[in-house]
Amino acid sequence: MQQPNHTPAFVAPSQPRARRRLWPWLLIALVVVCALGLVGLAVSGPYRTLKGLQSAMAVGDTSALNDYVDFPTLRQNLKQQLNARANAHVNAALPSGILSQLATGIASGVVDTTVESLVTPTGLNKLVLGASLITGQPQGEPSGTLAERFNSGGGSFEAADRFVYTIKPTANRELTLILTRTGLSWRLTNVLLPVEA
Repeated sequence: MQQPNHTPAFVAPSQPRARRRLWPWLLIALVVVCALGLVGLAVSGPYRTLKGLQSAMAVGDTSALNDYVDFPTLRQNLKQQLNARANAHVNAALPSGILSQLATGIASGVVDTTVESLVTPTGLNKLVLGASLITGQPQGEPSGTLAERFNSGGGSFEAADRFVYTIKPTANRELTLILTRTGLSWRLTNVLLPVEA
């Protein structure tokens, strides 16, 4: 009599155990890649915003500019800067009293009008090209095209949600652009004006 062959025809390799050891490493690698991608996206965000801002300003595209500029916040910040300068000039020229208060009120109205006309694609373009807020004319020798000014600037993170980028619209003036992050998007929220502006 013949003995029955008890060896199985197919022996499955012991891969399930090897796969179980591999999954945690794959999961860790996936998490690391995703984290690096998010960090890269966050770090490149201000530069992508500046590039988009430059392009929108160059062609005067208002709808694209809305993606890169927080207009209400920018207007408020510019009004605060200019009102502080106007009040300093008024206080230096006039003693405190009724006349000083009247001059401060008039200056505030002028500042509001100036800011409303400045915070447009054309107005931002003129400011970046080195124009004075008062005359609208360049202050000093222009230092290249709009693209050259943006490309020659320098920036740094002041905080995880604040990026500062400085350009030289003319040879003797600097203009500082402040970008603020909300979520993963960056927008222009302030422009630190040169002292002469």
